[in-house]
Amino acid sequence: MAKSKSVGLAHRKGLPPAHTDAQYLSFDPGAGDDFPVGVECRKTALVVTRKEHTCAGWRQDTQHMIPVGTGVFKEDGKCEGKFGTCYMCLPCIDFALEPEWW
Repeated sequence: MAKSKSVGLAHRKGLPPAHTDAQYLSFDPGAGDDFPVGVECRKTALVVTRKEHTCAGWRQDTQHMIPVGTGVFKEDGKCEGKFGTCYMCLPCIDFALEPEWW
């Protein structure tokens, strides 16, 4: 298995990452009772964006864009019979991983 490149610092402008790469990779945005439909063929990775993407996270109540060159959580999978990819900025995952959020 290839060793993943750490992108933890890419979202904090020099500050230490809030979580480890392993914690980010184990994050499952579709877990819980609010999402009864599971994701099949799920594959996750930490990547650095090469183009702008819409964040699929919840840190802000509105959708926001992820700029080029930002470290993100990328999830590929099949949900409700359709294949797709979503990107989530690491600050949104930081927010979701906090115990108070659950």
